[in-house]
Amino acid sequence: MKSSTGKSQTFTQFSSRKYNLVRHVQHLIGRNPLYKVLPVVVHIEPDPGKREITPVGLSLGADVRHDHFRLTTSGLGKLAAGAGISIDPGHSGRRTSREDPRQIQVQSALTVQLPDGQYHTIVRKQQVYLEEARPGSEVSSEERIATAEDAAFGSAMRAFLDLKEFYTLKELEKPFVVPRVCLNTGYLLKDPELKREFLQSRIYEILSSPLTEEAVSEGIDSFFDHRRSERQPAS
Repeated sequence: MKSSTGKSQTFTQFSSRKYNLVRHVQHLIGRNPLYKVLPVVVHIEPDPGKREITPVGLSLGADVRHDHFRLTTSGLGKLAAGAGISIDPGHSGRRTSREDPRQIQVQSALTVQLPDGQYHTIVRKQQVYLEEARPGSEVSSEERIATAEDAAFGSAMRAFLDLKEFYTLKELEKPFVVPRVCLNTGYLLKDPELKREFLQSRIYEILSSPLTEEAVSEGIDSFFDHRRSERQPAS
């Protein structure tokens, strides 16, 4: 994964002319000195063949333009890993309606830590009516459900990071800068009492084996693995 954490950088050092700056989470809630927000640079592959973006046809009057692209689940997963956003598997997945087994609801619940140390969750849902499938259609029911899962995940990610639904290729050539909340160990270790409690707590054990961005990304990928092999990139 191509990403980097600006340990000594601030968000003001990144220009919108060279980077895609997403919404800063600090506007959501107050700060806690035990936590700090760092900018993380995430590179999205601008080649559709890498499966991190997919072309989208936009209708403009009588014309259809294909110069806009949407971030795929893989591309969004890289941004989620950089920002510390994780899937809540207990509240994500698909459910079949008891009244009508042809009605499927898919749900994506994403969680992220805020600068006050608390966790915030966003849930997005999509409905799939399998009876709408046309006879002879090459799109299977499983593919339609998988598309709905992608849509729910994408909707939750856009809500979290205020991402645009479409980007031009020129925009995607610029790296994204996402906010990531982490423990402010500098502040923590300045206070003798906090330092003692910190070293004696399980937090120390957790920090000795941190959840890496790669692990978060793998978790997102594995969540979608049950149908990823059936998906083909848009052409």
